[in-house]
Amino acid sequence: MSIASRNGHELGVPRVCRETLKHLSLCNVPRDYKWAPFCHEGLDEEAKLVFASLESLEVFYQLDNRPNGRAQAARHSSSPARLHFPRLKHLSLFRCFQHCQLLESSVFPSHMQTVRMHCWPTLLAHMLTHTWKHIDLLDINVEPGVVSDPQVFLDQSNALFGKQCVAARSNFTVADIPEMLIANVDWSQLSALTVIYQLEVRDLLLLLDSMAALQRLTVLELEVRSLPARIIRDPQEDRPPPKSTRLHYAKLHAVDIKPCGPNYLAFLRYFAVTYSSLR
Repeated sequence: MSIASRNGHELGVPRVCRETLKHLSLCNVPRDYKWAPFCHEGLDEEAKLVFASLESLEVFYQLDNRPNGRAQAARHSSSPARLHFPRLKHLSLFRCFQHCQLLESSVFPSHMQTVRMHCWPTLLAHMLTHTWKHIDLLDINVEPGVVSDPQVFLDQSNALFGKQCVAARSNFTVADIPEMLIANVDWSQLSALTVIYQLEVRDLLLLLDSMAALQRLTVLELEVRSLPARIIRDPQEDRPPPKSTRLHYAKLHAVDIKPCGPNYLAFLRYFAVTYSSLR
């Protein structure tokens, strides 16, 4: 069942749908959207809405989903219903850029097949409140340029991607990792990383040292004009020992390689020797 929200900020869900519906897609959802019972059905005695059969849920929030005073007032005007999804297997939230009732007031199964989120870093904390024991595929896409507190972002991302429950398949797409915190990243269970902003080679190597489970790497803007001295030496001298990693795929898009052509080739040789699992 697919529902497109046109007007209003509350959508009633009939009891018969909550009991039998298996797939639900919501489009154009307002930022202060609330889940509610249908008409005068009311909530159960524990003030919760139970979607007994729902297996997949995807929500597309409105494009202008940004915080403002009106949204904050609406959010605190009444207590939201507690949402229960006892059989949910697939959860997808797109353009989830502020307070999210689904993450703040929901009970999910401890085992999920897929969890996908396109969000701001501030919502990572709500991911940590759920007691997931296993997520087969976790895909988090953090919106660029919104890391308001770098230390909080670091702590929450380290906690999230250090969880054993996401070890099977996890992907993190991030625009901005604060330079001052790169050396402190500890994403030990992360298996795929995409960085979509400019990243220096030095910082890339620091990141890789903290991701022992990483299998796939994509960097869309790799800055190679300033390379560490150990990389541009004669590759036959003092070669680094191969690292024990799982990395088997790396896609590196270099920025402006013409001024440093030979040094860039030296970096590629260094990278291939150091991460021999790529071959």
